[in-house]
Amino acid sequence: MKALYLDCSCGISGDMILGALLDLCEQNISLAAELSKLSISGYEIMVNEKSDNGISGLDIDVIIDEATIQPNRYLNDINQLIDESDFNDNIKDISKAIFLRIAQAESKVHKILLDDVCFHEDGAIDLIVYIVGTAILIDYLSPDVIYSSIVNDGFGYINYRYGILPVPVPTTVEIFSHSHVVSRQINIEAELVTPTGAAIISELAEKFIPQPAMVIHNVGWGFGKKELKIPHVLKAVMGDIQGISNEMIVIETNIGDYTGVMFDYMMDKLFASGACNIFVTPIYPKNNQPAYRMNVTCKADDQKKIEEIISKEISVDMLKQKNIREEKKYV
Repeated sequence: MKALYLDCSCGISGDMILGALLDLCEQNISLAAELSKLSISGYEIMVNEKSDNGISGLDIDVIIDEATIQPNRYLNDINQLIDESDFNDNIKDISKAIFLRIAQAESKVHKILLDDVCFHEDGAIDLIVYIVGTAILIDYLSPDVIYSSIVNDGFGYINYRYGILPVPVPTTVEIFSHSHVVSRQINIEAELVTPTGAAIISELAEKFIPQPAMVIHNVGWGFGKKELKIPHVLKAVMGDIQGISNEMIVIETNIGDYTGVMFDYMMDKLFASGACNIFVTPIYPKNNQPAYRMNVTCKADDQKKIEEIISKEISVDMLKQKNIREEKKYV
């Protein structure tokens, strides 16, 4: 299984993720050519090679032509711009989902309607480049799964367009509060996670874990703009975890009013769908009514289809009483 792992130990921002992914692609894709599919102009993408503390990677700058008057863009404008492009559906869906996360957070923080959220600063060109560019590169790399480290942010205060704000800024906190991101603050007095970076990692990453065992094929580094006591860089690792992970899932289900013949039928289907082991134990739950506990062990990759079979085969009445408990085991 082809996996992309993002190391956000020094935070994440739009330019950092774009630089890391482009470096991972070894610049085999023309980002400027792809972004030209959008009906926007008046900007230039500068891709600079940079080194810091022995790390070499890419530093991305979006240079906006100050003589070009850019319109204010709202969420509907952004969605229309993306929908009218020649990108495939995957790129469009990823891009719009990330913009929606930012808009929803801004709507909540500023107590305004979603349609009234304006993406400020020169028509949101930099946001469009970072977000749509990231979607383009993710589609190009086509990972089967995306994982991330715990996302580190700093502390203190920064000058924002609304005034002086605490770190993490309210929009970033709001984005994380409506996601499954695992984040923390570290002893760095700076904003390490921007709202754009927060929205991107919230949308892309499935789990926030240490790097899993994997055969690494390529590594990319994307630099931020801050001078810190640690390298301001994001690492992107592409590799293969197929055949390495021994993760097994144990699914336990309480079932009432079931017969041996019915169990035989279900177990045949489960074994055919990848179950490694199945056993059934008589139990006496509430009111001492006879019931059974079925224990199914399967590979993590087969978990979803195993659960679907169990849910389908148990009657609607029993589904109401069903209690599935998952326990991850590493064997």
